[in-house]
Amino acid sequence: LSNCITQNDVFHDLNESLSGYDWLNESNQDEILALFLMNEKLKGDRSAHKDFLKTFPEKINTPIFWSDDEKKNLNGTMCFVLTNLMINRLRFDWENVIFPLVKLAKCEIKSASFELYVWALSNVW
Repeated sequence: LSNCITQNDVFHDLNESLSGYDWLNESNQDEILALFLMNEKLKGDRSAHKDFLKTFPEKINTPIFWSDDEKKNLNGTMCFVLTNLMINRLRFDWENVIFPLVKLAKCEIKSASFELYVWALSNVW
C-alpha cells in the first residue's frame, strides 16, 4: 500500500506549492489528481510513486492523442465532433485555469506542458 496515492498525498503536496488558491478543493478532484500526477511524473526518480507511475501508459489510443491526419478519418462522425469539443475544452481549461496555477507553483509542476496535462487527466479518467 505504500505506493497508493491517497487524497492526503495529493492535497499535502499541492497545498504546499499552491496554497491560497480556492480552486484547490474537492469539487475539482479529477483536475487535482491530474496536477498531482503531473508533478510526480516531473519528479522522476525522486517521486515516492515512481514505480506506480511506470505502470501508466505513455500514450493512450484515443482520438484526443491522434494526429490531425488520423482525426480526419473521423470527419463526418459524432466522434469527430466530440473529440474536437474535448480538445477545445482541455485547451481552454489548460490556458485559463491549470496553466495560471502551474506557472506560480513552487515545485516541479511549474515546468508542465499542455501535453502532460492531457496525459495526466486521461489517466485519471
